Amino acid sequence: MRISLVNPQWMHKEYFGKFDEARSLQQPLGIAYLAAVLEKAGHKVKLVDAAALQYDKDDVIEEIRSFGPNHVGISTTTASFSRAVALAKEVKTQFDLILSATEVGRFMLPLCSSLGWAFRCCGSTRIHPSVEA
Repeated sequence: MRISLVNPQWMHKEYFGKFDEARSLQQPLGIAYLAAVLEKAGHKVKLVDAAALQYDKDDVIEEIRSFGPNHVGISTTTASFSRAVALAKEVKTQFDLILSATEVGRFMLPLCSSLGWAFRCCGSTRIHPSVEA
């Protein structure tokens, strides 16, 4: 099975304002771990770190399309939630969607559920059975 995992672009300017240039990137370790578990299980995985690559939504969608996955996983935090939702809305029309939101609160669960699957603190023990289903 082919799986694309996406770390969406953060909303840097909205959060950091005039200090945007001083911000740093966080490595997407959570989805990198998931990619390792999926690869070990025999899946082909492509990780798209849109934040590091400064990709916009169209760039990410092109990367996903060029890989041709069976599933697309989008990881999100509070700082990238709006952009992850916008990406998920477009992705779900073309691919099976898995939305991983480690900071999903009660107010976000209905929205996440309407887009695909929402995992709280999604981890390697949960992702593999979900992909196999």
